[in-house]
Amino acid sequence: MNRKILSVFVAACLSALFLSGCGKTEIADLDVFSVSERSVYLKADGSLQVAYVEDFSENYYDKNSLKEYALAVADEYNEENTYGDALVGGVSVKDNKAVLLMNFASVKAYAGFAGAYETDPVITVLDEDEAHMAYDDESFMPAKRSKKSKKGSEAITGSVYVASISGQAEVQTSGKILYYTDGELIDDNHIKVFDGADAVIIYKK
Repeated sequence: MNRKILSVFVAACLSALFLSGCGKTEIADLDVFSVSERSVYLKADGSLQVAYVEDFSENYYDKNSLKEYALAVADEYNEENTYGDALVGGVSVKDNKAVLLMNFASVKAYAGFAGAYETDPVITVLDEDEAHMAYDDESFMPAKRSKKSKKGSEAITGSVYVASISGQAEVQTSGKILYYTDGELIDDNHIKVFDGADAVIIYKK
């Protein structure tokens, strides 16, 4: 398989089946049995998980070959990047769906991987000073209906993370979501960002 084939696979795939053999593996925090679309988990320690899900024909590719290739690509990427490892969490091909779970040591590690293999979504996590510079004049909707919308200058305060998500994904956060600019809020820790949208999420550390 070549790099183009992986781009198609990566730009689309998670897993209930954890890998053994070559490369590094890690058990996922995402619920691998219920994820049905591209998902992101932003962890409190700055690492993240990305679950890619895509239509896929079991008859076209062998599942074991996909596992081996995903591990090889992760190893290749880890030799070149300096922002921490990208780990294969698992690969599954079932009912014409391919699922790939990747664990990244940092947002920068993910950004490098996403750039190399042209995958969405684009993710940035800003510190407080960067967030104020970028979003002080932005209007944020409250996660709690009883609260009012606020400008970023008011909403970005206290012990919070500020994440920018561009592209379709269901986003899970380690802390409670407080404010957001776009998307469909699912619960305290989940928000759906739609294709073509740029959402900024403020959530507790």
